[in-house]
Amino acid sequence: MRRIVWRLVVVLFAVVAALCIAAWLALRGSLPRYDGRIVASALAQPVAVERDANGSVTLRAQNRRDLTWTLGYVHAQERFFEMDLLRRRAAGELAELFGPVALPADRTARAHRVRARTQEGLASLSAEDQRELVAAFSDFSVATYANQFDDFSGERFEVDPKAAPAPGNDVIVKTKLIQSNGEPVQLDYLLRQEQAEWRIIDVFLSGTISQLAARRSEFSGILREQGARGLIAVLRQKTKALASGNS
Repeated sequence: MRRIVWRLVVVLFAVVAALCIAAWLALRGSLPRYDGRIVASALAQPVAVERDANGSVTLRAQNRRDLTWTLGYVHAQERFFEMDLLRRRAAGELAELFGPVALPADRTARAHRVRARTQEGLASLSAEDQRELVAAFSDFSVATYANQFDDFSGERFEVDPKAAPAPGNDVIVKTKLIQSNGEPVQLDYLLRQEQAEWRIIDVFLSGTISQLAARRSEFSGILREQGARGLIAVLRQKTKALASGNS
């Protein structure tokens, strides 16, 4: 009997150890890769990414476009969750992460059908226009995001403990991402109380609205009046301005 109990204990210990190792490997695999060599077809020339003991990044590139693209790549390494959160917010998929508390915000976002309308518009373009438009918008998105930050070290989040009143019975919880240079990036949350629970209704970047919502009308108008080639040209001009610091 003792042998059976002992064997069960050993087997149980082995199973627990295996689960712990599997969990550790899964978490480890989700971390960004900082060392080694990565091949990216978007780059025209090699780019060196160096990090010091404090995590501050130095980029060395041979042209501005490669430098801007790599800066966006590094930001994605450090802030992938934040970028994915903004993508899910526009598509109405926050509840997949946060559960029922985010359903009101998802219902509001899905009413705009941003993803479906984008897919419909993209399907109407030629294969060449699709490739160029996706590339131009990707470059613009990277440049826009990278233009908001200049370093990685010393950043922190601050939450205002006093909620601000909003129309109706809603409230706004104000937060700030304090950059290494002390400059804040404002990220506010609109909350509404439903059935004794506070729920996130909307998210505001820089105290206003999402950049996607802000630019939807502009880009739709350009696409309608000038077509895909016109929008590609505008996106490239905006990306160039952001990369040169003239945004």
